[in-house]
Amino acid sequence: MSYYPYVGFHFRVHFEGIASDDTSFQSVKGLEVQMETETIKEGGFLEAEHTVPLRSKFSTLTLERGMFKPHQSTLLKWCQDAFYGFEFKPINLQVTLMNDEHMPLVTWKIRHVLPKSWKVKDLNSTQNEILIETLELTYNAFRVDSTNFELEFKDNKNKQAELIVK
Repeated sequence: MSYYPYVGFHFRVHFEGIASDDTSFQSVKGLEVQMETETIKEGGFLEAEHTVPLRSKFSTLTLERGMFKPHQSTLLKWCQDAFYGFEFKPINLQVTLMNDEHMPLVTWKIRHVLPKSWKVKDLNSTQNEILIETLELTYNAFRVDSTNFELEFKDNKNKQAELIVK
């Protein structure tokens, strides 16, 4: 069996409680975690400093897509409720990397998501481009779920594929 690195162009974003036809994106950025640390200088020991881990810090999640009609977007309504009505409703979302059979390879389960900003790319009459909107989200944490699976053909007369999860 050959193993190859995953490609990053086939993915799905799913917001809990938001219509799935409103969550197609051309790019996802910000799946990043860093360890915050503190440096401690020890008295009498001048050769080195001690670095102590404090907590995990997660970056801002950035989603980009071609702009839809804002008044028809349940995702943008959720954002506008926060920006204009100051009604914050944290939700969870998942970003799932898919293989060529549209099966999940890796899923990032992102918790306690809130809108941070919504931007529209500059309007320019000299360029023939799709208008891109950018949504920045804050979140508390994410977990990575790697699903290992194999597609096997059972010995039956229909030769139907069966998904075996390991």
